[in-house]
Amino acid sequence: MTNTISIGATVQMIQRAKGLSVKAITDNERIISKSTYYRFVNETSHIPADRFMQLLGRLELTLQEFDFILHHYQLPPVEQLLQQIQRAIGAQDSHQLRQLQARASQLAKVTHAHRYDQLTTLTRLALHHLTTPHQPLDQSLETALNAMIQDLLNLQLWSKYDLMLCSQIFTSLAPAQQTILLTAAHKSFHKYQQLTDETLTFMTFLANQLFSAVHNNQPQLITQIYQMMTTLTLPVKQLVPPLLLKFCRGIVDDLTKQDQSLDACKQALAIVRCLHVQYWDTVFQDVLNDLQSTST
Repeated sequence: MTNTISIGATVQMIQRAKGLSVKAITDNERIISKSTYYRFVNETSHIPADRFMQLLGRLELTLQEFDFILHHYQLPPVEQLLQQIQRAIGAQDSHQLRQLQARASQLAKVTHAHRYDQLTTLTRLALHHLTTPHQPLDQSLETALNAMIQDLLNLQLWSKYDLMLCSQIFTSLAPAQQTILLTAAHKSFHKYQQLTDETLTFMTFLANQLFSAVHNNQPQLITQIYQMMTTLTLPVKQLVPPLLLKFCRGIVDDLTKQDQSLDACKQALAIVRCLHVQYWDTVFQDVLNDLQSTST
């Protein structure tokens, strides 16, 4: 884990606020010993990601909820900046992207936090696609992008930020790089799934990459992503994950010619419309349009 000082202190603050003893939060030392816990909260030791997630389970918090508390009940600054970059990319606003690039670069120099280096690279990549889309990446940008990929591959536990970052660079990668990153993200989520409440986040990430693969006519990637989706344990009380799986099954059925009626896709679309889930209504319809245009 990174930023152990703040993380450990925050864990202890929540533990005390909930009235939990050290014995209770460590599950009678089944998770970590009391001495390890004290070293962790007193800023002198790291603990493995899986143990940290188990502590969060004892606190009855998801990773996102903990992150929210850690950053004083607001999105972490780096996530706020990433969201601004995403909006600028969506709007194809090169002027705003240059401003955000300068801001990310300045924050990287001041804080020495590598995530701001990542966001600097992301803005450079976005500007390249907007201004010189048919030219290859220059060597410095390619090196920075490869460093970002390596950062993601080195993670024990992918956060929502990491999934968002991967989503933004995904279509810029070679198929082999896409496969490697997807596999790494899937392994991380599969390992920690029982300790998190973020199935929807990961399912959304996979679905969006599958939809991009439809748009870019990448049948092998579509099949690979769908197979990953089928390994996830869907939360009982959430409606969207099974609808995403149903919609994606319709795509794969069409691709493999098992059923080219796209009925599963149309049924999922009808349900999200009935539930007034506007975001997925729009996304599903756009993907259906892509599928129908390629079949004609």
